[in-house]
Amino acid sequence: EALTDESQLESTQVIHHMNDHSWDKWNRVMRVELPRNQVQTGKEKGSWSPVGDRWGSHGGRLYTTALSTYMLEVYYRHLPIYADLGQFRQVDSDVVAP
Repeated sequence: EALTDESQLESTQVIHHMNDHSWDKWNRVMRVELPRNQVQTGKEKGSWSPVGDRWGSHGGRLYTTALSTYMLEVYYRHLPIYADLGQFRQVDSDVVAP
């Protein structure tokens, strides 16, 4: 059975938190394949189709588009939980990478 968008998002978050070569390998593929599957024309342009996702028929286009977007921005939304926090600095209540 193929991975659902939800399981891919969870996998993306786990691999990102590992903060090792697995993330680099995963991200190199994901940041190419996800946009490649984005609708390119018409009124749905910029979204992801729910067709083919196990839960897509329940959540619809908004659901699959939100999960796909979350996967692409995981490193903007989460600090790797196993990272050396000394590499990050505080700026006006925002944490920024070096």
